[in-house]
Amino acid sequence: MRIQKEEAARKTSSGIFFAVVLILGVLALGYWALASGWIDTPGNVAAPTPVSVGDLEKNIIESQNNTKDLSATMIYNMSFAGQSINYRSTLLYKYPDMSRTEVIEPEKMAGTVTVTDGKTAWAYDPGINQVTRTNISAERPRIDNTRAIRELFNTSDASYEGTDTVNGRSMYVLKLTPKEKTTISRMKLWIDRENYFIIRMYWYDLKNEPFYTVEYRDVKINSGIPDSAFEFKVPQGAEVISVPDINVSMHVNQTANRTVNPVGNRTGNQT
Repeated sequence: MRIQKEEAARKTSSGIFFAVVLILGVLALGYWALASGWIDTPGNVAAPTPVSVGDLEKNIIESQNNTKDLSATMIYNMSFAGQSINYRSTLLYKYPDMSRTEVIEPEKMAGTVTVTDGKTAWAYDPGINQVTRTNISAERPRIDNTRAIRELFNTSDASYEGTDTVNGRSMYVLKLTPKEKTTISRMKLWIDRENYFIIRMYWYDLKNEPFYTVEYRDVKINSGIPDSAFEFKVPQGAEVISVPDINVSMHVNQTANRTVNPVGNRTGNQT
């Protein structure tokens, strides 16, 4: 009986780990859906300067629709209850539903990998040399790469704040204020002036302090990432555990929708 309980506890722990790392991968896809743009190849004419917030939104969406694959380094910071947690991970994405993320920092999570090839999702925990595998539902809605952008502008009052420079590149800066009262006071976007890639995103709390930030570095768009980049090989000696089927596309669309408010759509009086 004791052995059966230990086995059940182990499987439960594995399921929780898989859920956490899968959420990280889905968040990467959700933020990609919000941030992805299209970088002009040599010989293409640079995108025109937008004359209004509406034109800027239109150009971002048009750019996303031209994005077939993406690679980048994601740097994100979360501040909560006086503590700050920093993450750095690599991201590969290929339309419509292939992705690969690998955590670089913090050290205790380094080497954590999540991979989806459109049919199967894998999560690897190097700390215990364990792989969690699940099938992706065949009956899933098409991922909408522009949903997050449209939802963001529909639920916010956007204003142009001028230009800035990030990592040597010129950016448009937008401030977005939620139309309804939430736990977020505002959001700020840094958009590449040449290719409309949202390179940086800040969320501010009701004290106007940034509590969640995301930045993309070493971005490459439409570089021709092969399908083989999303093949997962089980590490030698790793234990493989299977969990119930999931609908990744549904989670990606829901996550993209929530990027407007990463702490949830809570409304009402705030203290």
